[in-house]
Order: sequence, then C-alpha cells, then structure tokens
Amino acid sequence: MTMSLKSARKLMGESAQDYDNVSRERAAALIVESEQKIRALKGEMEQDEELKSAKAVVKDLRKIYTDAIKQQQAIIQLLLSKIDRISE
Repeated sequence: MTMSLKSARKLMGESAQDYDNVSRERAAALIVESEQKIRALKGEMEQDEELKSAKAVVKDLRKIYTDAIKQQQAIIQLLLSKIDRISE
C-alpha cells in the first residue's frame, strides 16, 4: 500500500517538517530504520495477548449480529417466495 505524500504528512502531523531538508543518504538510513521498526511492531502486535483477546471478543460479537442478519434475510426470502406463490 503506497501512501501519498499529502496523506503521509497529514498522518505525521508537525513531525513531517523534521524531514523537509533531509539528505538522500539520511533519508535512505531513516527508511531502513523505519522498516525495521515496522517489522518489530508487527511482531509485537502478533504476540500481544490483550489484542488477541480483544479480536476474539469482536469476532464473537460480530457473529451474533451476522447470525441475526442472516436469519432476517432468510425470513425475507421465505416470505418473498410465499408472496410469489400466493400471487399465482
């Protein structure tokens, strides 16, 4: 996923100004550093037990809603079928 320069600046806020006059070599070093931080953060995120628990709760809650929606959709389909048979 590539982010536009405008989006990146908005996401970074005022700290984006810190990079306005960065040299090419320093920019390359900062990119490597940021990529390493991203890998580390993704690893931490995968190991975060609290996040895993929260995801499980969201999954369970979402299932309740999706099951109820599916039930209502089935009712609609059944009633539409019944209406078609009554009309004939």
